[in-house]
Amino acid sequence: MDPAETPRATVAIHAPARAFAPGTQTAMVRLGYRLVTAETAARHTEDGDPCQPAIRIVDDRRLESIPLESNGNGIPLILLTGHRGPLARDSRAVGAVRRRARVNELFVLLQRALEPWPRTVPRVPAALPARCTRGNHGWAAAIGSISEKGCFLLSTERLEPEERLDVCFALPREGLMQVPAQPSYVSGKRAGLVFRDTSEQSRSAIADYVNTQLTAP
Repeated sequence: MDPAETPRATVAIHAPARAFAPGTQTAMVRLGYRLVTAETAARHTEDGDPCQPAIRIVDDRRLESIPLESNGNGIPLILLTGHRGPLARDSRAVGAVRRRARVNELFVLLQRALEPWPRTVPRVPAALPARCTRGNHGWAAAIGSISEKGCFLLSTERLEPEERLDVCFALPREGLMQVPAQPSYVSGKRAGLVFRDTSEQSRSAIADYVNTQLTAP
């Protein structure tokens, strides 16, 4: 996974701040999404306008205030609902999340709606020293970005596609991780690694690290 992120879509927020879990909107911005208010989105409806939303996140109690676009095609919606589910059905809805929405829940729906190759979990930039081992051989590396499912590795040695290795690195609060991994792609000494057979403890620790990086004030 290359750490460079391309700018993501503009997301119109038609919901009060209390409809999101603490840090969720901060995390969305850090993931590259541009958040605009409903009022801003209403002023920017022309194709090509950078503030025109690609998707809306809507409190279902405000659904009636969301008009169809002039061309008859609705901008897709993610509904924020109560514990009984959506108050009404809408063909534009790509999914629903209960209020006090968390970033991981929204991220999956945003990816599915907007990306040709959607991710299932968010990743964050990192600068983590690492050590790789294969059998009795070990060498230095660094992690440039990470998610609970893999990382972007900068290696001091060339990696071979499909080779299995262990990656050892320390997270600030979670401590030392040793994770089996396999390259999904290799470009010289850079590689996208997929974590394999990760223990639940390690997966949870990495997920907590990612969430902390995204939601910290």
